[in-house]
Amino acid sequence: MRRTFNLNGLIVSKTTLFAVCFGVLAFCLSGPHCNWLKAKWIRFVGKVSFSAYLVHFALLETGWQFGVLYFLPRFDEFWSHLVDRPGYDFYAFVVLFPSFLATTVAISSVTYYLVERPFIELGSRIIQKFNLSIEKPTTY
Repeated sequence: MRRTFNLNGLIVSKTTLFAVCFGVLAFCLSGPHCNWLKAKWIRFVGKVSFSAYLVHFALLETGWQFGVLYFLPRFDEFWSHLVDRPGYDFYAFVVLFPSFLATTVAISSVTYYLVERPFIELGSRIIQKFNLSIEKPTTY
């Protein structure tokens, strides 16, 4: 697996790219710089993110099995595919990526409210029953 890729003559390390993105995100969250990151819909996505993490693997595998994600390679080839592949089907990506993202959030929302949240509440009741001292997580 390649660790760098070429962006119009600029050789970029994946590690450097991730570090810069993380730095920008940390800067935005550190103050009033990017209020859009504190929007209600982003907090909701954060709330269902664990379910999304679990669900997206199944959705991606299903997409590959049925040939829907023919344009998207497996994880190891992902970065080089986006930059170097000639004849890249950009329009398929523009249509299918938002579709898979919306499907992931929808299914994750259902699993959050039907599975994850009831078990969080059950855990809270067990803690209260046995008088264990633990802080209850803040809900948004």
